[in-house]
Amino acid sequence: MRWLIAFWVSICSMFTMLQSAALPEEQSLRPEWSQLLHIADCELPCWINIIPGSTTLEEAQAQVEMVYADALLYDVRKDECYYSIIHRST
Repeated sequence: MRWLIAFWVSICSMFTMLQSAALPEEQSLRPEWSQLLHIADCELPCWINIIPGSTTLEEAQAQVEMVYADALLYDVRKDECYYSIIHRST
């Protein structure tokens, strides 16, 4: 049960960071960062088709694993409570 709570806290924290990092309209993320973070995939608070309050834990995990599945681009490490996603070229 603790891992479930910790996972959702980390997902919510990630959404909070993404929302707080949102820039005014005259500024924008560099295109490569926007592409790397998949910001344009769906409208906030949705992220890579994970919607807080409606996406299940299993669906969210499957979505993260699917979006970042390219082992040539990403190093994805799954811990008990969170994922570490490392973009290999950065």
